[in-house]
Amino acid sequence: MNRKLYEYYILINIIKVMNECEFKWSDKDQLQKRIRKNYALNISSGTVLTFYSDKRIIEVHYDEELDNITKPSSNNETSFISDGKNLKPDFRIDVYDRKMNHKRSFIIEVKYRSFDKLYSEVSNTNVFNKLIDYKDKIKVLPSYGYAIDKVLVAYPEDIYYHQKLNKQRSGTFIFAQLSPSINNDGQFGYEEFKNEVKKLIIK
Repeated sequence: MNRKLYEYYILINIIKVMNECEFKWSDKDQLQKRIRKNYALNISSGTVLTFYSDKRIIEVHYDEELDNITKPSSNNETSFISDGKNLKPDFRIDVYDRKMNHKRSFIIEVKYRSFDKLYSEVSNTNVFNKLIDYKDKIKVLPSYGYAIDKVLVAYPEDIYYHQKLNKQRSGTFIFAQLSPSINNDGQFGYEEFKNEVKKLIIK
């Protein structure tokens, strides 16, 4: 597996979580149509997947760049900007009610590397500085308020750092291991990943 395949792997698991949380995938999504027709997957940046339930609409934005815009637009539509620098999170997940009133947003950042490359108790890593930017720089219009509620970092199974990981579960930044299991059949960390995402989409 490489970085891009791992991103697709995480996307597949996001879709799986949505399904298990009883969100329906919109039939209008082009990606779903391509999957049904067995087309080769090459997911373009900016692809949006839409899921819905009786109470919520969920938009999953893949690799969508947020422009550096310093002034809010004049209309009242919900939109997202980067205040200070262009940012491109792997997955931005926006939660709306059925009338498309924005409730919250969160990021799932995908990192195909070990935990020690992501987080340090001594000083902030480049990765962690990017996570902070997601929280501090992404704004939602027209309110111009902070858009991102939480940032979840998905990375592969890393037994050595598993105990350390569990100490970093509270607060704004959540680290969740998710990958095919190294020593067994099936997946490592899926239930934990699912529970974290579920808390963010239905709270």
